[in-house]
This record gives sequence, C-alpha cells and structure tokens, in this order.
Amino acid sequence: MSTAQDSKSIRCDPDLVRKELLFALETARSRLAIAIAEESKSTPWALRRHYLDTSERMRQCITKLRNGENHKSRLSQDWLSALDQLRGIDLSGGARPICSRLDGIVSVLE
Repeated sequence: MSTAQDSKSIRCDPDLVRKELLFALETARSRLAIAIAEESKSTPWALRRHYLDTSERMRQCITKLRNGENHKSRLSQDWLSALDQLRGIDLSGGARPICSRLDGIVSVLE
C-alpha cells in the first residue's frame, strides 16, 4: 500500500487517527522533556515554568485521548491538522523552539 493510501485510510478511521495522534504527542512530549532537562540549570525559572506548563497541557491532551473523551465527535480537522503538524515538526534544537512549536499544536487540541 502506498503512503497516500495509508494516509487516506488513517483519515477515515477515528481509532487509527487517535492512536497515531497519541503516539506523535507522546514522542513530542518526551523530546520536550529531554530538552528541558538538558537546559535546566541555565534556564530562568519563569521560562522553565512555561516549558513545564506546555508539557502538562500535552499530558492532559494525551490523557483525554487515551480515555476516549470526545473520541468520535473530536475527529475533525483539528485532529488531522494537529497530526499533520506533529508529523512534520522539527524536534531538534533547544527547549524554546520545541516548546513554541508544540504550544500552537496543543492549543488546537484543547
């Protein structure tokens, strides 16, 4: 099956979209945690607090997705848009650029 066909079949199945979104969010949250830890001693507390707040918001989204809250009704352009953004996100670099990229994605999912 080609990538285009895989993408179409995923977009039609809410369970597959949810699973893919969960995996992408968990991966991105893990990368953010690593970046935060790497910079923890050199980051001012206010900025670190922002990073941790973003991570917490991601955790809440993951929990809601895992519990199936609004599962069927939430399969919308928001989920698909967030998934596409997470697939294309650059998770390299420091905590600041990663956090700024993830902040917008999480806002869509909340």
